[in-house]
Formats: sequence, C-alpha cells, structure tokens
Amino acid sequence: MNKLCFLVLLLFGAFFLQTAFAVDCNYSESDPTVCNPAPSYFVDLGDARNNFSGLLHFLIEMGVGIVSTLSLALLIYGAVKYLTSQGDQEQAESGKRTMTHAIMGLIIVILSYIVIVVIINALKGSV
Repeated sequence: MNKLCFLVLLLFGAFFLQTAFAVDCNYSESDPTVCNPAPSYFVDLGDARNNFSGLLHFLIEMGVGIVSTLSLALLIYGAVKYLTSQGDQEQAESGKRTMTHAIMGLIIVILSYIVIVVIINALKGSV
C-alpha cells in the first residue's frame, strides 16, 4: 500500500505540479508595484474562459485528467503485479482484478466526460 501511495504522489508531482513563470509587468526600480498576473482568478484561463462556465469547464477537464492518470497508473500497477506474480495464483488474480477495475474506471471517466460535454452543448444550443 505504501508503494501505491508513493506511486500516486510521484505521478501527481510529475504531471500536475507546474513551474510558475514570471510575467512581464514592466517592473522598474522607480515604480516597485507588484502586478497581478491573473486578475480574474488564481489561474489565468485566457480572455474567453475567465467566467464561471469557463472555470467550471477547466475544473472538469482537470478532474478528468487527474482521474484518467490515476486509472492508467493503476492499470500499470496491476500489470506489473500480474507479471511479477511468479506463479502465485492469488497475486495473479489480484493483478487481473486491479487491471479490470482500472479499465472500468477509465471507461466510466470517458463516458461521463462525453455525457457532460453533450449536456453542456445541448444547453448552449450547439448540438
């Protein structure tokens, strides 16, 4: 279980923690004001997405990305567990179950994203 937690934290750190880049705010010694790089939210989503629906869409996309990455990590974990079972039927079955559940989770995430996109497009009238 500790190895799984370490793997999840490693994947989270590798994929979702990003470096902050400096924003050119025309800083000078005579005018040491600090400018806000994202006046609308904590994260600047671009001009077209700086509203509530844009933020909601951004959060949905991030959630799908996180859950999909977790599902793929569990799929790899199950495959490694299956391949390293060395004839132990219990460990092989456990690896198979992990892979099956990871694939089912990935299918559920993809289908739920499709349903959300269809509902959003239907509410916008662009279906």
